[in-house]
Amino acid sequence: MALNRASVQRSKSLGEFFGELKSSTASTAASIGSGMLELLPLMKDACSDRDAWALTSLMRLWLLAADDRSAPWLVLMRISRVAQARIARVARHE
Repeated sequence: MALNRASVQRSKSLGEFFGELKSSTASTAASIGSGMLELLPLMKDACSDRDAWALTSLMRLWLLAADDRSAPWLVLMRISRVAQARIARVARHE
């Protein structure tokens, strides 16, 4: 089982997406990209016993229960400007 990129956003891997943010000249985007890159290995480990699909926006990362943007989401994560991770909600999915 694995952490996958949602098919609607397959043009870049998660590492590429957040790597581009980290390289940004905008300090907020660079901080978010850096923080998310640090969290990626932890998220992959956390998804080792289930499949999850990642859907991203600049400030957020959703882990979905299926490869469908309307699927129930398992976790919504945000990185603040000071690179602190926040889990906004954990949804139970069976």
